Amino acid sequence: MNSALEKLCGAAGPLHREAPDAAEVAGHALCLAALRRAGFRPTNRWVVFQSLPHTLGLGADVWRVLDKCHRLRNLSEYEGDLQLDDGIVQALLAACDAVVAALGPVDDA
Repeated sequence: MNSALEKLCGAAGPLHREAPDAAEVAGHALCLAALRRAGFRPTNRWVVFQSLPHTLGLGADVWRVLDKCHRLRNLSEYEGDLQLDDGIVQALLAACDAVVAALGPVDDA
């Protein structure tokens, strides 16, 4: 399952190998928790969403919503531009539910 993630490792890659840390996984940054549980740490935020097919078996329908919402958050935070509608909020909630279900219970430290 991790072979696609291994290919992203290396000096200039967006991931590097690191032993899983149960306390960090239990910290509830769910997409990051999936990477950390698989033994990887991202060097770029975008990779936590795009690696969901390899960490949790979730498709583009989930990671693209999360990525879009992350970009919308950044626009709001850094440019004061917040444009949300009910559709994106509902899609975000569904994507989060899918991540929670796929991640399953996490071990406490």
